[in-house]
Amino acid sequence: MTPRLLVGFVALAACRRPAPAANAAPARAVMSAVSAAAPGAIGCARETPHAGPFVLRADDLGYLPGLPRTAVILGGHAAPPRTRLCDLASGAWIGDWTAAGEPVLETHTLRGAALRGWRVDVGAAGPGRYSVVLEGRGALGPVRVGADAWAAVVPAMVTFLRSQRCGGAVEGPLAHPACHRAASVTDGDPATHSGDGVAVRDAHRGPVDVDAGPAVNVEGGWHDAGDYVKFLGTTAFVVAVDLLALRDHPAGLGAERARLATELSWGADWIERMTDSDAPMHQVSGELDHAPPPRRPEADTVNPLRDDDDVPWEQRPAYRIDVAHGRGANVLGRASAALALWSAVVPTVLRDDPTMAALARRRLALARRLYDLARTVERPQPTDPPDFYPEASTLDDLALAAATLATVTGEARYASDARALLERWLSPDNTLAAEPTAYWGDVTAVALAEMVRSARPSTDDAAWARTQLGGLVAPLTSPSTPRGPVARAFGWTLGTFGNGSIAQGLGAALACVLADAAGAASGCRAIAADQVHWTLGRNPFGVTFVAGLGARSPEHPHHDLARVTGITPFGAVVGGPAELGVRTRSGLASVVVGAPSHAFAAYTTHEAFYEDDPEDYVVNEPAIDFTPALVYVAAALADHSPRGDAAP
Repeated sequence: MTPRLLVGFVALAACRRPAPAANAAPARAVMSAVSAAAPGAIGCARETPHAGPFVLRADDLGYLPGLPRTAVILGGHAAPPRTRLCDLASGAWIGDWTAAGEPVLETHTLRGAALRGWRVDVGAAGPGRYSVVLEGRGALGPVRVGADAWAAVVPAMVTFLRSQRCGGAVEGPLAHPACHRAASVTDGDPATHSGDGVAVRDAHRGPVDVDAGPAVNVEGGWHDAGDYVKFLGTTAFVVAVDLLALRDHPAGLGAERARLATELSWGADWIERMTDSDAPMHQVSGELDHAPPPRRPEADTVNPLRDDDDVPWEQRPAYRIDVAHGRGANVLGRASAALALWSAVVPTVLRDDPTMAALARRRLALARRLYDLARTVERPQPTDPPDFYPEASTLDDLALAAATLATVTGEARYASDARALLERWLSPDNTLAAEPTAYWGDVTAVALAEMVRSARPSTDDAAWARTQLGGLVAPLTSPSTPRGPVARAFGWTLGTFGNGSIAQGLGAALACVLADAAGAASGCRAIAADQVHWTLGRNPFGVTFVAGLGARSPEHPHHDLARVTGITPFGAVVGGPAELGVRTRSGLASVVVGAPSHAFAAYTTHEAFYEDDPEDYVVNEPAIDFTPALVYVAAALADHSPRGDAAP
């Protein structure tokens, strides 16, 4: 886990690899689509793949019916010839020839070459597969339209979470034996180490062994990112938002509902283990965890971690929340919300499990206790070290817990608390501004949406929360929000590409779909779809930033187990493009983007930089908290997609 910097929004990421020529993947896709055309299909389906100088940037998985559908043609100085859509199944032309029009992108790459872009509208196409034909120059594509276009997204997210499991043996491509078992702390075997864990005070320094603190069982959960640290704050965010998706959009999740509920139960089990005591904990392992060379997680069992001064971590520290100094409201609030939602949602999905009812009662009781404890502290608990996940706010987390408990229990006191907390948080006197993007460090949009749901009919709470939510997301829908040329061309809705831009954009999409569902904003579903399209290939680099999806996705992430095995974790969402200066400020060496070996040099600008390099933790490190917004938004938009409109 590398430090996540606060650059308008907090996050992380990384990657680099040799790649084929810019048009190779689209060319292969077009040839495959043409060969699969219906028997007897002729006409435009015989168009040969375009060999240059233009490339098409489209959502590599496809577009949902009922939403605007655009792609972008990138090139240099000259405008592309007229374009027309071709139905690859029938070989029939769709619509008329269309001139390129004014470019939507005019900028220069870091090589100094012109980079221009023109928008292509594929909105006239019904469900199916299409190519974009350049008059007299061949075809680009394919472009897919269908209600099931994003069907692979949620299964990929669940698979990634499962591959990040800690504790028991993990099966699948990234299989590994059991790691970081609690028994390693107390088994008396001098050959075993690095169990989870030994409870130490917050910010403990020095050796970690059985003499450093009491042994505690904090086995389980998910490795947070590219190393093997585990955080209560990010885990609770994942569980809470994914549970909201299960509750709000079951149809959009389809057959993945039970599998997702099972995986979220794994996360909730660990949250309970971390917090159900008189000394709740917020983190397992820490900075030393990502100091060694890449390693397998089970390697810690026989090779204890040691720092530069050879001070051993024979066991893994479990850092206690510093309640004595008034800290912990942020992580306790998110944990309370996650457990309360679990108690209400998962038993309705996993109906055949006879243990669900009793477990739900126990976890709801724990959610209440954690909320009450959080109200007594109200200061944030920093991670160790603090720059992993710097966080200053707590009122949004407390409000989310209160609103969730109001929804689950129906009790008026929680509804009243939610409004009071959000009024304090959104007060003009508050120096910490709420952000229009939902992520682990700001859950304001989620709390407001939950308040709309939980509001009592006898109050104006719902109307108040709806108004506040509309104001929060207004910058996402406003054409006056300052955006760079690349952002404007591709429908990016935030002002900059910061550290962890994919999580930023998807968080904005989550805030927007929540506002749309609450009746707080209009046009939000199209804006949310644009952020998903950017993630899934409609970006200057033509990369799907979810490993294993699309024609080109990260192959060399900043991820220890992937680097050791050479196997890319399927479904891993990486941090994504950043403004070039973000990398420099993060301490990464300058990259010679003019070199031919840099696969994306022809599309790299100061505004947006990406490389598939395992050393680049800014743009290519995956993390569990990058996934839940994509789960929710994909399910929500699929839920609104016209039924029966699957592509053939």
